[in-house]
Amino acid sequence: MVVLLEILLRCCGGIKSIYILLREKKGVSPQARKEEIFKRSVFRQLREEDPKVFDKVHVVAGDLSLTDMDMSQEDLKRVVEEVTIVFHCATSISFFKPLQYLLLHNAGGVNNIISLCKKLKRCEVLVYTSTAYSNCNRELKIEDKVYRLPYEAQRFIDAVGNGKEELLQQIASECQPRWPNHYSFSKCIAENLPIKKASEIQTAIIQPSPIGPIWKGALPGYVEENSRLAQLLIASSVAFRCELFVPLILRVQDRRTDPRRHRNQHEKYDSS
Repeated sequence: MVVLLEILLRCCGGIKSIYILLREKKGVSPQARKEEIFKRSVFRQLREEDPKVFDKVHVVAGDLSLTDMDMSQEDLKRVVEEVTIVFHCATSISFFKPLQYLLLHNAGGVNNIISLCKKLKRCEVLVYTSTAYSNCNRELKIEDKVYRLPYEAQRFIDAVGNGKEELLQQIASECQPRWPNHYSFSKCIAENLPIKKASEIQTAIIQPSPIGPIWKGALPGYVEENSRLAQLLIASSVAFRCELFVPLILRVQDRRTDPRRHRNQHEKYDSS
């Protein structure tokens, strides 16, 4: 999210406002988190050349896992009136947390974003960042499309919301082949949601592989603080196959240029 924000501010001068949804985290308020974000080294060029550009960024306090993101009525009204393009970059990455938790935050977050987009008066496109591993349960060639589940994605969301753990485990067990972890399974369910629930919204789904440092841009070599891949590479100092990873700048540029191109394209959806 940080690098996407930097590129939007540096390269897209026509943007009037950017709203970022932040929740309180470890006792740090959303506004304080915003200030900490802009202290990062990737924003150094902007701080030196155009510090007033940060005035375009407005914090909206909220939580993706809650209805309407738990925004205040004032913030919700402003977002509904002004927002035209939505980037959904947040995710809960864990291979060990329960399926209910990951569905609530990953698939549930997408579900709530779609509901919000339907309220926007001028929504042009929703760009959702998923993962290249959402369909890693398939042994054959994985195509660039959304693969259909045996049940509607909303059924999984409802099972979590209603506390029906046995039902959730039952329908999850019928999804074959099995996913290696709950995280990738939750992302597959999340990808299925826009197909049925956002048919009237132009939606782009990005499926990046693991993200490495920035290749070029404001700060080549920069890597976001929570990048576990970067931590692994530094700690191990071994030669990984580079084609398995994508530079951070390419992921962000793909997400930045995709929205308006996608408006005239049809999504790919496997019905088998």
